[in-house]
Amino acid sequence: NEFKTEETHQQENSGFKDQNESGAQNLPIRAYLDQTVVPVLLQGLAELAKARPPNPIEWLGKYLIDKSNK
Repeated sequence: NEFKTEETHQQENSGFKDQNESGAQNLPIRAYLDQTVVPVLLQGLAELAKARPPNPIEWLGKYLIDKSNK
């Protein structure tokens, strides 16, 4: 099956650690996202709600790209 649950993916990769990986890359999926993506995404969603642009997905995409470059 090409679609795997998060648990299955973690089980399959639980013993694999690349020597070049460090910090956030070694965290479980939820912790990784909570530390790296969620804060910026929530900030973007708050700004999106204030701006209410006619093209919210495009607006949010540009917002995230802009934040990733800083």
